[in-house]
Amino acid sequence: TEIYTLSLHDALPIYRSGTDYYIPKQPIIGGTLAKPIFGTFNPNRSYASQYPLNHSRSEGLSLKINYTINPALILHSISSGRGFAQDPVNYNNDGQPLVPYSASYPTPVSISDNHIVYKENEATQELQLQGGWNKVDFTSGFYFLYEDFSSNRIGYVVSPTAATALPAYPEDQIGDTGTFNYAVYAQGNYHFNYKLTLTLGGRYTDEHRDFNFAGVYDDFTGKPLPVTPGAPTSTPGGYAAAYDFVYQDGKTWRSFTPKAGLSYQFRPGIYGYGSI
Repeated sequence: TEIYTLSLHDALPIYRSGTDYYIPKQPIIGGTLAKPIFGTFNPNRSYASQYPLNHSRSEGLSLKINYTINPALILHSISSGRGFAQDPVNYNNDGQPLVPYSASYPTPVSISDNHIVYKENEATQELQLQGGWNKVDFTSGFYFLYEDFSSNRIGYVVSPTAATALPAYPEDQIGDTGTFNYAVYAQGNYHFNYKLTLTLGGRYTDEHRDFNFAGVYDDFTGKPLPVTPGAPTSTPGGYAAAYDFVYQDGKTWRSFTPKAGLSYQFRPGIYGYGSI
């Protein structure tokens, strides 16, 4: 007799909220960042230069199909896809307003600002064969996972007391990690009698990850600085030429994890086992 059962599940929660406002102990109410004019502390007032946001979304869909081959053998297929995003996350670490850096550099800046986008997507597939005959029962299967995680974070910290009197350029940190995971496994129980059981099993896993990362410096309008090799680092083009970078790498991990165990039902309510 062939018996199919199917179940479907999905979810789509969305969260829109704000991150915390920072309250400065000495709020800047005028002047420049290099020579600020401070106001009095107010525990209920923030001067943050950007509205704090935390927009999150997660979604998923899963499908399970059971197929009874015969009374002693069942095949399961478990499929799923999931995703997650924080788009955007805005926060200001100082609670201070935008003010000119100095008379020489009138660009309005804050001490620290961040704008972040995180995105993650994954898909999994598992095929599982379960059965049992006489004194033996077992579970075996194949598992596959693919995941992609990307991030884009623009942030900066300005120090008016730095060695060079220049506002820091925002750095755009762009990353992406791709993961492929394969596994095969099997585990079986041999019941010598209704009390004593031997368990043997193993799983082989192969996982590969590719990692890409770039650090690109921008101006305060969000545009990448022009790259001018050989120019002084005090100029935008020279700064970008010295500090922009790209990194790529990948790595594979492989492992076999065996299992062996014995269990014994001494009497109802008392059960003992040992495993390696």
